Amino acid sequence: MENQIKPVSQNTTTIVIIAIILIALFFPAKMLIGDYLKNQQTKSILENGTPATGIITAIRQTGKYENNNPELEITLQINSSTGEKYTATQTKIVPQSQIPLHQVGSLANLKIDPTNPSQIIIVSLIKAQ
Repeated sequence: MENQIKPVSQNTTTIVIIAIILIALFFPAKMLIGDYLKNQQTKSILENGTPATGIITAIRQTGKYENNNPELEITLQINSSTGEKYTATQTKIVPQSQIPLHQVGSLANLKIDPTNPSQIIIVSLIKAQ
């Protein structure tokens, strides 16, 4: 007996096409939702966060770039408004014009997430002398 190739049913073809479309839409949607949630978290910390100060103790480039601007991992020694001292890290895209401010020893004005003190936002920097 010869092997005969059975034709694929129209239902199977339709299911495969729908699956491909859903997969193609899932990843961009996931990225958009992730960006939206991150922006909402940043906005919430800026509006409701506890003010603090810090000193940059370490900086490293992650190797990622966005519009020719490097992503930096910035480690800070935090001095909270309650007097607590601890270390936290923020990873962010830094515009080329702001790189001179992002140096070890620079002073930072921060906002800290009151529910998760490791989540910080650098509000402004004063360049190290």
